[in-house]
Amino acid sequence: MKLPPKYVRRLFFIRVGKGDAEQVRETILWGADPNWKTKKGRPALVKAVRQMIVEAGVVKALLDNGADAGATDELGQTALDHARRRLAKYEGRPRKPIPRSRSLSPGGELILPKWEWDHIDEMTREHPDYAEMYLDVRRKAAERVYDTRGNLERIVTLLENLQKKQTPPAS
Repeated sequence: MKLPPKYVRRLFFIRVGKGDAEQVRETILWGADPNWKTKKGRPALVKAVRQMIVEAGVVKALLDNGADAGATDELGQTALDHARRRLAKYEGRPRKPIPRSRSLSPGGELILPKWEWDHIDEMTREHPDYAEMYLDVRRKAAERVYDTRGNLERIVTLLENLQKKQTPPAS
């Protein structure tokens, strides 16, 4: 897809904020730089860790495409610093079961309100391809599991391992 750079940049940060690794990778293919900083001076990697929706897959996508793990934000903090700080808030607390989406039946079928099924029926008549795409996106959203603690644990491990690889051995 060919978009003007300012739109690629905006879309990139929206997708980082949504926590969708697949979309972040796609935007990088369109020319987004994984080392871009927000207007506040926050690297994309730091933004990914500080978001409400934290996904290890987004951090991995950024790193796999050249994001600098040592980049700091306006506070002088790296993504690892922020991930450790957020993870520390869970220390000593029991793990809670991760709830399943109310939009999925026990058998994995979409449970949608009547108005949404009516909308899908209308789309099917007018734009069959769009209706199919809508259902795919809707299912993906319903199947998504929000495990902030688990994602922070994976991010800390990922960034610490990367830091160990980059640190020369003491002589």
